[in-house]
Amino acid sequence: MWYLIEKLVHTEERHQTIRLTSCPVIHISEDRTTFTTRNPLYKFYDSTYGAQYPYNTPNVPTRNPTDPRTTFVNEQDFIKQNEEYDRKTTYDHERRRANYASYMKRHFSKKGLKIYMSDGSSSIEHYLQYNTSNPGFWTLSGSDEAVQDNIKHFAGTTLVLKAVGNHLVLHVCQSSREVKELYTMILSRENYLDSWDVHSVHGMLNRQGLRTTFVEKTCNGAESLRLTLLIVLIASTLTSLF
Repeated sequence: MWYLIEKLVHTEERHQTIRLTSCPVIHISEDRTTFTTRNPLYKFYDSTYGAQYPYNTPNVPTRNPTDPRTTFVNEQDFIKQNEEYDRKTTYDHERRRANYASYMKRHFSKKGLKIYMSDGSSSIEHYLQYNTSNPGFWTLSGSDEAVQDNIKHFAGTTLVLKAVGNHLVLHVCQSSREVKELYTMILSRENYLDSWDVHSVHGMLNRQGLRTTFVEKTCNGAESLRLTLLIVLIASTLTSLF
């Protein structure tokens, strides 16, 4: 569980700090839905990729573009013929096939994330994907007609800029017909974060040429309470000594 400490909007040119009374909570968990290179959210995913290459094509004899001497009637037949052609024409077919399978698994295997956000008055759930070869880059292309109405899809990309024990920094580029925004979220395991950690994130963003002048601060009540308790404790200690 994470708490949203700050949201820095980089597309805003105004110099303003907004202190909100809310303290949004964010849950990030793994979505165990199985993903493939064919995106099931794409409404035309089961259409053919061209007249020469089969994908859900009718069972009629078609000339094989790889080996024109043969014809196929379905996708399975097409794959079987190509494998046979490879065995006859490639000297190291098995090793090449094993390397290809390993490459596909390493570079094209996808996993999902489920992000639940709540500020007490409203909540929203996002579903994102990431490639296992680059786990710090999360993306999703937005909703589709096949997706249920009660599922909210994030349209854009999220980059993990920093991940340490007590805080997480997410750089978000949100792009849709309704919203176009570039911002960074500073998340903390507790409902407060020390000022030097916040300043270090600001410095990192400034070095990357991103504006840090428009800031929405949340969960400020907890930090103020800590300072108040600390002042009271120091005052009572000094009183007892003198």
